[in-house]
Amino acid sequence: KLNKMSKYNLYFATHNKKQLNKILTLSADIFNGYTLTNSKGGWKDNNGKLIEERSYILTIITDKAKEVERLPDYINWIAQKLLIAKTK
Repeated sequence: KLNKMSKYNLYFATHNKKQLNKILTLSADIFNGYTLTNSKGGWKDNNGKLIEERSYILTIITDKAKEVERLPDYINWIAQKLLIAKTK
């Protein structure tokens, strides 16, 4: 019996290549692959100035819904670990 596969898109921003590589390696390890699309996003700060940044869309096709739900936590954990490692 085949499990039903679903497509998930996760949106995130990072300016750190090491952090991006860890996120992609983790995604490949858990889901056996991914698609990464470059994107751009923006918002207005408190002074009304438009702030833009490069962002990414990580697409996962899997039947592992629970792991996908936890992926944003893993991404945040990776970001914190790299930040802590860099400041020590």
